[in-house]
Amino acid sequence: MSSPETAFAYTLKPETVTAGRADQKLTLDGARKTKGTVTLKSLTLRIPRGAQDKHLTPDDAQALSISGFDDKHFKEVREPFGSEHFDIGIKSTHSKGRAVSAIGFTLSGLKAAHSVGTAEVIVLEEHPGESSPRTVKKSITKLNSAVFRIDGLQPKRWLVDGGEKSTVRWRVCDDKQHKVTGYRLDYTTPIGPVTQSPATTALSAEIGPLQQDTVVQLTASVKPPATEAVTITLTTYVAVAGPRLNQVGDLRARDTVELMGQPFNGMGPVPGYTRAFTRTGEHSSSFTATTDGLLVLSAETSSGATVTADLQLKNTAGTQIHTQHLVTSRQEGLSLPVPADYTAHLTTNAHSSSTAADRSSPAYWLTLDWHPLGVGPLT
Repeated sequence: MSSPETAFAYTLKPETVTAGRADQKLTLDGARKTKGTVTLKSLTLRIPRGAQDKHLTPDDAQALSISGFDDKHFKEVREPFGSEHFDIGIKSTHSKGRAVSAIGFTLSGLKAAHSVGTAEVIVLEEHPGESSPRTVKKSITKLNSAVFRIDGLQPKRWLVDGGEKSTVRWRVCDDKQHKVTGYRLDYTTPIGPVTQSPATTALSAEIGPLQQDTVVQLTASVKPPATEAVTITLTTYVAVAGPRLNQVGDLRARDTVELMGQPFNGMGPVPGYTRAFTRTGEHSSSFTATTDGLLVLSAETSSGATVTADLQLKNTAGTQIHTQHLVTSRQEGLSLPVPADYTAHLTTNAHSSSTAADRSSPAYWLTLDWHPLGVGPLT
């Protein structure tokens, strides 16, 4: 004969813990399935102990602390249950139990076993007059401590001639728990948008031929082990050599274009201008090139906002000779060739057409990447 159902509906959070990590928490909450109260003598968790994938922790019950319960009417209880389990929870201070409409507690100081896997935890309700507790099972997944991520989207060559193709590459840090279920690569050409579907095992894709500066967006569909599928979106930029280069005069480093993208030539994100910095209101700054190069700007706004960006190029005499202007309500980019010793002056702002509060300080992100044709940083 099966035991009666538990009087409470239980949630045990979180449903996942990090394998091998100490000082983690578990919170058990019970809500009455029907109206009114029910009398309980105790509420405990039976936790599998050991080092295997089916075990939650290698420690015993004394390593855990209990909080978040009614300590006027309940007290802590810890009991061994065989060599591979222990019971921990709360027990009524009255021998006949306590009437409650909701119940729960939090365990702190949990060290998860190192083996990745799923541990089965049993919730036990003890009722007055019943010879055995009512039970319900809960599963907790132990995940690898490695952090899954997809990042580093960038072209193999940042600058190509008109009509050439380019290859974009990205990195995947695999924790053996998440699964990439699909990639989508989007970019625009003069004859319309292009969508590609790289294989789920791919780490690069060829795009083009390109006839204009091109924003490339990679969208990855990822299935985590214990939640619904999510998407990860990355954006990069490929510049196409053409009339724009002639607008700022002959670049003296034309014979050293092959140095672009090589180690230690000063290329990379401009300090203070990565996606980690959120900006509001107007912002301005200036940069001077120590060698010919390409300054690539990408701007992105929060929902409902529009960002404007101006890149002005000034020669060694301080005379403005060229301006690049960008207005976007999503994520877009532009590029500016900068000869050696010339200065690029950047001005950005953002506004919103919705509420007055939004108009005062909408958030936006501004990233700058320097791609020298010779060797030298942007200062």
